[in-house]
Amino acid sequence: MKMAQQTALGKSEAAITAALKNVYFAAKNDLANSMVPELNNLCLKQGVSQISDLKVDAHTTYEHHSSIGEFQEALAGVLVENLQQKLLKSPKFSLMFDESTDTSVSQNLIVYIRSLDYDVFDFATSNTCFLAISSLHRANADAICSKVLQLLSRMSIALATLASQNSQNFRDVHWF
Repeated sequence: MKMAQQTALGKSEAAITAALKNVYFAAKNDLANSMVPELNNLCLKQGVSQISDLKVDAHTTYEHHSSIGEFQEALAGVLVENLQQKLLKSPKFSLMFDESTDTSVSQNLIVYIRSLDYDVFDFATSNTCFLAISSLHRANADAICSKVLQLLSRMSIALATLASQNSQNFRDVHWF
């Protein structure tokens, strides 16, 4: 009985891992969530049998948009945690901002962060990552500064390690 349980758990783990890989691939390549079931079917046709274990019954396939959204949230949590750990190790970072207005006339702040990554030989390379997108009530320096300070605080990133900031429309920022 115990061996059967371990076999079933191994199959479930392989199925979930395969599904997560497909969800990650779709997100990384800007594919619509509705493409994930098609991607799973393609994998099945190519002999990736682990995916078939996702189908528990006729109604439970883990391919519904809510399941895909939950997979994306799980992946995002891991990516954010890894990024946060990298940023805490970096002696300095810089921020890049872009303020934009979406089609519904909502103002948004898009934040990128550049940090230093060190390899085993202590050779540093710079790495730029998307950090956040956040809505703004006003697109002025005070609102942007407040939003960025909230973001850095939430991610436990020390402002003291800020090396520079850059934005097309964001020149006179007073952080202190």
